[in-house]
Amino acid sequence: MSTNSTYRARKRSFASGRLLLIAILTILAAVFVTATALMKPSGGDQLGTHSVSSRSMNLTDDPWPILTVGSLFRRGQEQKKPQAEIVEMVGPISQDKNLGELPYIPPYDARPKQRLTRHSASGIGIEQKSDPMPAVRTSAQAVAMPTPLSTFAGITSAQSGCGCLPPDTDGDVGPNDYIQSVNSSVKIIDKTGSQLLAPTTYNSFFFAMGASTPCGNNQNDGDGVVFYDHIADRWVISDFAFPAFPGTSFYQCIGVSKTSDPVAGGWWLYALQVDSANPSYLGDYPKFGVWPDAYYLSVNLFSNATTFNGVRVYALPRSSMINGTGAPNPGAIAFTITPATLGNAYSLLPATFRNGSPPAGQPEYFMAINSSASGGVVENQVFTWKFHADFVTPANSTFGVGANHAPNGTITVANFVEAIQGPAYTPTSCPKRERRAYSIV
Repeated sequence: MSTNSTYRARKRSFASGRLLLIAILTILAAVFVTATALMKPSGGDQLGTHSVSSRSMNLTDDPWPILTVGSLFRRGQEQKKPQAEIVEMVGPISQDKNLGELPYIPPYDARPKQRLTRHSASGIGIEQKSDPMPAVRTSAQAVAMPTPLSTFAGITSAQSGCGCLPPDTDGDVGPNDYIQSVNSSVKIIDKTGSQLLAPTTYNSFFFAMGASTPCGNNQNDGDGVVFYDHIADRWVISDFAFPAFPGTSFYQCIGVSKTSDPVAGGWWLYALQVDSANPSYLGDYPKFGVWPDAYYLSVNLFSNATTFNGVRVYALPRSSMINGTGAPNPGAIAFTITPATLGNAYSLLPATFRNGSPPAGQPEYFMAINSSASGGVVENQVFTWKFHADFVTPANSTFGVGANHAPNGTITVANFVEAIQGPAYTPTSCPKRERRAYSIV
């Protein structure tokens, strides 16, 4: 090889090496900038202000993790602010008739004929052989139930609209009245036991909404909820509605009384689509909580009888709904928690209260127990989420921790057994989900 050829080869090798060095330095600079950005929150230097969260930490929680290139990029993704979803609400529709004057519309039944459960049915009712504790413990001391001040008849199986056994019974008491819901019907009684409203179907109650949603289209399916808002002296009645399951049109129907008189005082009616981005999701097992800033709601999501799609939680604009001041603006604020984040938990229950008032600005709490796939397992964990709803700037709303909405904390409680029952239901037995009982061990 000639001297010139050797010189040109060395020059090319040197140029290639220089380009490689520049590339390496560029990557290192990018990593350094990313690490600096991640370790320095707005408003101060993290090295000087770092503190551990007050929530209970698991052994895997490390306030000072070792940073690698991969973890930096993952952390960058995790630290993205989770965005709340804004759910438009249909309404308010004014219902000004005395409820006793509503036309009777027979109940509608499109409910699934199979239980909707977090875990597959194969694990239900099977006691773990390794369980060191009996599935049920009898109390060591019998405690007598206080004698009721008064008793009166509620909705019978025949009046419920479906004759379901066991029934989905719910109700609440106010200063003067008691409202009961059983399956597809509601009944209003005063505290002396006098019937103020004979059992009336949800189809009749929500008929004024019209046919634009299943709520007013005679497709109300039960899972009724009744609660008294003691802050405003108002009543709330709700159920879900859909034409078929599986299907693509699932709504939660909500009525808020205009006055303290639930029979003749009028109602504001609303309809909330469970998830417009996933219209095939049924919102099963709806549960409500009263908080000063909002009505809070949780549902279990199912796209068919065997597919659990997670849990969805909502903050409903309580003040707008009570006053019927035009369409609720900005609407409901919602978050969805995936099965992967939930682990064995589901059926989140929002907090509610009767006396006093939570401190100003206190977020709402949702809680759920650890719920193993098999019966007879000793449990001792309760998971807690905080829901901060901001109806002025919805983007500032948060639920749980991080973009995945993990629980804010885990509470260890006394051991208990979740006694899951798994009999072979018949279609007339309202087989929507397993009935649960708990035994403290």
